[in-house]
Amino acid sequence: MRVPTYRGEEIRRPAITVHVAFGSGDFSKQERASLPELYAGALLDALNAQAILPIDLNVARDTPDPAAAVARAREVRADQAVIIDAVVGRGLRTFCRNTRRMFTIRVTEVAARLDVVRASDRETRLSEPAIRATDFKEDCDEPKQSRRLDTSQVIAESVRKVLAAILRP
Repeated sequence: MRVPTYRGEEIRRPAITVHVAFGSGDFSKQERASLPELYAGALLDALNAQAILPIDLNVARDTPDPAAAVARAREVRADQAVIIDAVVGRGLRTFCRNTRRMFTIRVTEVAARLDVVRASDRETRLSEPAIRATDFKEDCDEPKQSRRLDTSQVIAESVRKVLAAILRP
């Protein structure tokens, strides 16, 4: 959902809440500890590259409460509350279904839910239910040319897609 009057240039001084949860699949203790901070760091780097300076960044341990995120945004005098709730999962996924070279491989996927809420009136300006990024880039014409991304690359890809949704004119 996107309010017709929403424009990406509205986002200049946001208060950001990021939550990273783990879905299906095996994740090490180290991955569970480091991925939320890695996601937040990649998000800050990407925002900085766009000359967007967040007033506040909260890495939430639990599913973010939109009302609390908006209250925090108002408290720190941010223009918007940007709420990102990402789930990281691992499992089998089939690629190139409509070709003769269909194949199935185990992938790691980040599915991020995004909400942008204006702090002044609590109006939801943008809501995206599932922005997906995987650690595998398929090449259906030459499957051997397909490639894996490392953890930081898949996080960066997820952040890039989230920012593209936020900043889209």
